[in-house]
Amino acid sequence: GVFCGEACAQASCSIAGCECIAGLCYKN
Repeated sequence: GVFCGEACAQASCSIAGCECIAGLCYKN
């Protein structure tokens, strides 16, 4: 649930432990 400070166009994020949800990277 914490925003990782990165937008994403695909399912993966460049920041480790973060996942793409609704176009933005979140971690827990």
